[in-house]
Amino acid sequence: MPRDQRLPYNLAKREAERRLFKLAERGKVEAVALRPGIVWGPRSQWIGGLADALLGGRAGLVDAGRGVCNAIHVDNVVHAVRLAATVPGVAGEAFLIGEHETPSWRTFTARVATALGMSIEAIPTLDFEQTPPTLQERVDGWRQSRSVQRALESLPRPLRMGLAAAWAASGALPQARPPGPQADLEMALLHRATHVPNWEKARRVLGYEPIMPTDEGWRRTIAWLAFAGYPVTVT
Repeated sequence: MPRDQRLPYNLAKREAERRLFKLAERGKVEAVALRPGIVWGPRSQWIGGLADALLGGRAGLVDAGRGVCNAIHVDNVVHAVRLAATVPGVAGEAFLIGEHETPSWRTFTARVATALGMSIEAIPTLDFEQTPPTLQERVDGWRQSRSVQRALESLPRPLRMGLAAAWAASGALPQARPPGPQADLEMALLHRATHVPNWEKARRVLGYEPIMPTDEGWRRTIAWLAFAGYPVTVT
C-alpha cells in the first residue's frame, strides 16, 4: 500500500519490524523479515472471511476488482520461513516474497465464489472516495497514540478502569450503516493496486521459489472450505 496511507495494521507491522531489528542490533536475537502479500490457503482469513462475505451478501469489488492481488499461498510462506531460518548470512535482511502468478482481485474472488456455486457477475462493483476522518475516527486515533497510552498507564488503576468503562459506554450505541456491501479505505487501496512487488532478492539470496502450484493450492483451499462446513458445490 502507499506509504502515505497510515492504516493502523500497516503501521503496526512496520513498528514491529523496526523493533525486531533494533533487538537484533543489540545482539539479542537474529532477525530476518519476510514481507508477503495476501496470504491465502486453508484457514486463511482472506478465504474464510471472503466466503462469509459472499454468503452474507456483503462482498463487493472496488472498480470491478481490476487491481492486482499480490497473493501468496501459505505453504510458500512456510517454505520462505524455512529458508530464512537455515540459509547462512541473512540475519538483518528483509525479503519480499510472492508467486509467479498475480491474479486480479476479481479472479481471486471468483475462485471462492465459484466454489460456493455463485457467479462473479452477481458480485456488485463498489465505488469509494476517500473522505476526511470523522470526529470519532480522530478521537480513536488520538486515544490509541503512544503518548496517550503512556499517560493512561501513569494513572491509578481505578481511574483507568473508570475511563475505560466510560469509553466503552460511549461507543455502545449502534451506528446506522447503509444496507449491502460497503468499501473502506483498506479495501479500496487493495482492489486498486497496480504494483507487483519484486521478490528477486529472495530468489537470489535465499534460493526462494514458490513450491505450491496455484491450481493445487486452490484445490486444497476449497477442500478446506468444504471441511469447515461451507456450502461448497464445486471442488
